[in-house]
Amino acid sequence: MKILNKLTLKNLKMNKSRTIVTIIGIMLSAALITVVAGMAASMQQTMINAEIHTSGDYDLSVSGVVNKNDIETIKNNRYVKNVYVQDSLGCADLPKPKNKYKPYITVTALSSGALGNCFDTTLQEGRYPQNSSELVLSQDVIESSDKKFSVGDTITLEIGDRTDENGTNYYTHSPYSVSNDKMIKAEEFIDVKQSRTYKIVGILNDCASHNIMTDNESACSSAFTIADVNNLSDKADLYIDLLPEGEKNYVKFTSEITGLTEDEAGAYFSGNWPEDEDDNEAFSSKSRFEFINLNYSLLNYKGYGLSDSTLTMLYWLASIIIVIIIIASVFVIRNSFAISITEKTRLYGMLASVGATSKQIRRNVLFEGFMLGVIAIPLGLLLGIGVIILLVLILNILLSESLNGIKILYSIPVWVLLFAAALAGITILLSTLTSALRASRIAPVTAIRGNRDIKTGKKYKKLKSPKLLKKIFGVGGDIAYKNLKRSKKKYRTTVISIIVSVTLFITIASFIDYGNKYTKEYYSGMDFNIVVSNNNGFGTDADTLQNELSQISNLDGIKSASIEAAAFYYFEIDKKLITDEAIDDDTLFRYSPNHGKKGIYLDIIGVDDNVYKDVVKSLGYEYENVKNKGILYNQYSYNVDDEKKTVKLFNVRDGEVFSGASSDTDDDISYQKINIEIAGCVYSTPKQLENSRLLAGKALIVSNDWFKNNISISNSNYLMCINAENPDEVEQKINDSGYFDLKVDNYDKYARQYNALTLVISIFIYGFIIVISLIGVTNIFNTITTNMKLRSKEFAMLKSIGMTKKEFDRMIRLESLFYGTKSLIIGIPLGLLGGYAIYCAFDTNKNYDYIFPWLAVLISIVFVFVMVWLIMKFSIAKVGRQNIIETIRNDNI
Repeated sequence: MKILNKLTLKNLKMNKSRTIVTIIGIMLSAALITVVAGMAASMQQTMINAEIHTSGDYDLSVSGVVNKNDIETIKNNRYVKNVYVQDSLGCADLPKPKNKYKPYITVTALSSGALGNCFDTTLQEGRYPQNSSELVLSQDVIESSDKKFSVGDTITLEIGDRTDENGTNYYTHSPYSVSNDKMIKAEEFIDVKQSRTYKIVGILNDCASHNIMTDNESACSSAFTIADVNNLSDKADLYIDLLPEGEKNYVKFTSEITGLTEDEAGAYFSGNWPEDEDDNEAFSSKSRFEFINLNYSLLNYKGYGLSDSTLTMLYWLASIIIVIIIIASVFVIRNSFAISITEKTRLYGMLASVGATSKQIRRNVLFEGFMLGVIAIPLGLLLGIGVIILLVLILNILLSESLNGIKILYSIPVWVLLFAAALAGITILLSTLTSALRASRIAPVTAIRGNRDIKTGKKYKKLKSPKLLKKIFGVGGDIAYKNLKRSKKKYRTTVISIIVSVTLFITIASFIDYGNKYTKEYYSGMDFNIVVSNNNGFGTDADTLQNELSQISNLDGIKSASIEAAAFYYFEIDKKLITDEAIDDDTLFRYSPNHGKKGIYLDIIGVDDNVYKDVVKSLGYEYENVKNKGILYNQYSYNVDDEKKTVKLFNVRDGEVFSGASSDTDDDISYQKINIEIAGCVYSTPKQLENSRLLAGKALIVSNDWFKNNISISNSNYLMCINAENPDEVEQKINDSGYFDLKVDNYDKYARQYNALTLVISIFIYGFIIVISLIGVTNIFNTITTNMKLRSKEFAMLKSIGMTKKEFDRMIRLESLFYGTKSLIIGIPLGLLGGYAIYCAFDTNKNYDYIFPWLAVLISIVFVFVMVWLIMKFSIAKVGRQNIIETIRNDNI
């Protein structure tokens, strides 16, 4: 056996080119598996850290009557790592508030160690509080108050509850509400529980944890102190961080601390309580606590017992890619070993004739694969690790805007390397197994005669080449055609490798094309790059809103700004005014519950008066005659069973009056009736409103002046579309101005983020295609070069009987043409099919035309023919340097 192994090692050294190519194939395969598995693990750890950043490092929280004994009992549970207390002490007036919509400070008491451990916070200056008389302030407090706070200062707060006029707790964002378009104070402080003086010991940086930090839309800013476990309020919550064993058995742990059975705890988390029982009520009646909440996302990302579509998709995608890698790699490595066996067939025959058993020959082939793996797999793992580090760096640079301060982590657990090495080993085993079995089954006499690979059956004797082919390419073409027909296995392997590369390239090129088209059409067609809206959840009176929007429009750096407004109103319509094609469509019209008339909801769109003037002028009307009227967008398009349907809605004449209300029932608190006279109709989007963010058909277009005077602010949504020279700078100016009732959307930033994401996807996908193509190229290189080498005696014989160099070159060109043409005939349609699937996925609403990927197809054609021709030329150059007589005389390759 040792002699056979020595022969194998010597053979690997003698055939350096094939050995190196095979090692490269195994190395690329191992590297690609490492990258895919490693990136999946890195993304999983990134999602875990992102969830900890936003929600906290805990597995479940407990609410209800919580006391010191409960805390000690839970802490002593064998599954528990840490327990943190959160107790909301109440609100107080914020000293010198900058904005009337954010006038409060809320004080939250936490366990020592909760800040910075359970909740992801960092200090800008100072330290965390150590007792209940010390306070740390959030950045929100600093930015929302005109008072200058410094570490070491003291602050006295009258802490109580926000309540409405009925004395119940008031939790809405704004302390104001809108009544008849006027702002009224909707709350007051009652039951002031304590006057507390705190020493400010620290100031926090920005924190994203929504469990402890109020958001930007809240009327409160956050401050934190240390909880007194001997005197907790009825609002106290416990955040419990479990050990891995506890995360795995979260249902059992829940049953132990709540008093529920495991079946009841499992039913509660899965929502499978008996139908006649409410989940929360049933839980409260049977449990020691009122409510227990799992940190579902964190447990999902850690992979403990729960399902998560993102994580599932991530690992399914990784699994599919790895399967593709293994299949592609098996082609390369198996083909290499098959070639090796073909070369050594006579050697194995001679060894068998002198006593080598089939088992020894099988082991010898497997030993060859083992030795190649010992060299290639560690190199592949190192290459994969290097690629992951590079990818993480690139992703963090490209996606810095989209990640909101979160970093993609480099995380390669040991299991990833073991997994990649094991899969690479399995790939080698699958590749060598058939070759080992084949080598061990060859009869010694057949192997020594070397005629096992020579096919002489009837179908090969009758093999004829097409007359046209023979006429164009001559004898060389005839020989090339018959050789390819007789060597179908090698021919097929090469063709499949090319097909895979071509299919993937065209499909992914289509994906990138549609992604870029979507971005260009969605963002580039806009004549604005910032949108300011009033839908942030704060109540605002009409005059204040108009004044704020006017101030914003005058900021430096704004080239143009236009205001749009929208309201959704229900109109009762006489049947005679409704078209026949629309009247029976229940998705558009339905009977009013009040009067039995047909009704429809229409958008009322208010546009800048100058824009409205242009619209009515284009319709041939005088502005003064129609300024208090509306223009009816009398056409609506929608999808029915994946088919786009366009209908005319009304048969109306100019001067018709539509009567509507803000709701189809009059029990809505903001119920308002309106009447609007129709000045005219349009059946497509007016040119002046092509970039409108609110107009989508089935609407009434009015002037902004009419809208402001007739539509209640509580039923309205206002937008200001801004074209800014530097959108980021203008966005910052608006945010710094303290308009808490306004929301700012920077579409220029969104476009950059989308483009960065598309670029990242392109890097991943094209990188994958390149590596898969490299694996395929090594396969093609191995097959063609070795095939040419094995046929060197055949070529020498052909030259010895008079085949000229011109005829010989024709023969080789024809073989290249066959390889490339067949690959493209199959690969291009498959790629186009994949591209069409991508198109269908992007264009679910049938808004785009199919784009034929001409460039990708052209690149594929050029690449395939150039690649095959270069490899053939390289192989023939080596064969051509051999002496004809010596080649014919040589029995061993």
